[in-house]
Amino acid sequence: MLVRTIVVKAIFLATIALSASDDFAEAAARRISSLPKTMIGAWGDDAQSCGILNDIGRVIVKAGSVDFFASSHTVKSITTRPDRTIHAVTEASEEGEEGILRSTLDLKHLTPDRLSFAIDGTNVSTKIRCKMTAESYSKAIEPIIPHRKIGDEVCFSGTFSGQTVDMEDWANTTTELVPDLLVGGGPATRPVLVALPKQDVSRIDLHLRYHARKENSAFDLAFIVRADSKSLNKDLFARSGCTWSGWDGEKEIVPPYKLSCGNDCKGGGMTVERIAGTGGVDLTFDYMRMNAGCGGGGRYRVGAGDEPKKTSFRLERVPLAMCRPLKAWGRKQ
Repeated sequence: MLVRTIVVKAIFLATIALSASDDFAEAAARRISSLPKTMIGAWGDDAQSCGILNDIGRVIVKAGSVDFFASSHTVKSITTRPDRTIHAVTEASEEGEEGILRSTLDLKHLTPDRLSFAIDGTNVSTKIRCKMTAESYSKAIEPIIPHRKIGDEVCFSGTFSGQTVDMEDWANTTTELVPDLLVGGGPATRPVLVALPKQDVSRIDLHLRYHARKENSAFDLAFIVRADSKSLNKDLFARSGCTWSGWDGEKEIVPPYKLSCGNDCKGGGMTVERIAGTGGVDLTFDYMRMNAGCGGGGRYRVGAGDEPKKTSFRLERVPLAMCRPLKAWGRKQ
């Protein structure tokens, strides 16, 4: 009788313990509204992977999405598991594939800077947190351009002595024959711009205004630039937009170290690159049409197209008041 009582009590206690374990597991596997902040950011296979924007081993984790090299996952629901794994049900789109697929992601911190990823319970990989090195930070353009809120603006300026840049005059052209091409039974011709080599540039002012890229906009910032030329006896103006850029000629590196600025109507552009370790920038024209802007035709094309011939102009940050003439010109366009 005593043995039977002991067995019954043991079964009872085991049942209670099992029930408690189930309750704990149910409580631990709780739903959360977004991926944890400790997981948000860029992750890569190694430091080299972290430094290339479109590297196959790079993953971007946001509060409600996870983007791999060839697939993008929108999170629909998230639960945490007892072993601290984050389990997410997602809608996935694969590069080159049509439609949306139902998928799952499991993310787990192995250490604060190592994160495990599993897609549909397989394809397990471990990534390291991508951190900005001191060298990368010293070159990054974003820290020196205000962009916390829409409308943030900044002014850069520089004065120069003896610096020149090649230009072309779009208002005065000659013509030349196009080899081996006939039009209307006669030889075809094409306009040739009048070259204006080594034109003096004594001052450049640059105004940037942050407006945040939207789906219908290709730019992150609006710009107005003015170049004073004593040899032309003119102030040349242009305005359009810029994007953050890390393109080094072969790949897109991160963080962005320059602005890539393009004028409308195939009007060329310019680059604005941070001078490492400073708050200054180097501005380089690349066949940018200037003077009356796109709407007015842009009489002068500024900056040679050949890389060895390009001239950089160093600009430093100055008070916004120095850019008032640029903003006044912009309002008239």
